[in-house]
Amino acid sequence: MTGCGASNAAADGAQVDASIEDPLVDALAGKRVLWIGAHPDDEGTVAPLLGEVCVDRKATCTFLVATRGETGSCGLGSCAPDVGTFRSGEMVTAATLFGGTVVQWRLADGSSPDPNTVVSNWAASQGGVPALVANMQAAIAAASPEAVITLDPRHGTTCHPDHRAIAMVAISALGQMGSSAPKAYLAETKYQEATDPSALGYVPAVSGDTNVIGYDARRTRAAGGPTWDYLLDDLHAHASQFNAGLVAEFAAAPASEQRVFVLPFADASADPRYDSLCP
Repeated sequence: MTGCGASNAAADGAQVDASIEDPLVDALAGKRVLWIGAHPDDEGTVAPLLGEVCVDRKATCTFLVATRGETGSCGLGSCAPDVGTFRSGEMVTAATLFGGTVVQWRLADGSSPDPNTVVSNWAASQGGVPALVANMQAAIAAASPEAVITLDPRHGTTCHPDHRAIAMVAISALGQMGSSAPKAYLAETKYQEATDPSALGYVPAVSGDTNVIGYDARRTRAAGGPTWDYLLDDLHAHASQFNAGLVAEFAAAPASEQRVFVLPFADASADPRYDSLCP
């Protein structure tokens, strides 16, 4: 598979014909794919990839969301009857864009600034860490995925402790499944403010890791336009968190930052650059 240093991209902002082979897309096309995140909207870190795989290439996609995001703010002025219920509804809308279904858990959102404490808090509500991990294993088994995509426990894209915690639980569950575990990928996308302050795009969490796979979101989607538009559609679905101005910043992302990144978990290695990303 192509590392982040290589690409099937055009040199400028031109769209890339989706008929051009992309090994990552080909590996996921038509498969059962499970996204595991902490909050409604976390799937945005890989939304363009999920769009091509789930919609255009007919993968069966499931979204497991650990919390309802109830401690988040409401950018709409009102999120009735409460933020958690409203955001859970937004997640259903977002999943529908990908032809997917949602498995919505109700673990506590924002319970600690420390990811290990978050896991402990979640475990306390589930009967202990073994029970929490067993519940994750059961959820994975129910979805019967051939591939799992989750956040990287070392940084969780934004260093949010819930992001890191759910990845820790997911990786533990997959590890206990042994040879029967599906292939796992870690999201390595992080936000990047462009030189133009009105633009916002994506870059790899650690530059230069040749095991990271870069997906070019200028590939043409079946409905027309670049697959980057799947991200914009996803952000619109989470309107309580992403206002029109913020969506416009992503729409203005420079061509070089219209990409998302994943790392096959089997290729993740001890790299101090990852360990130093978060406080």
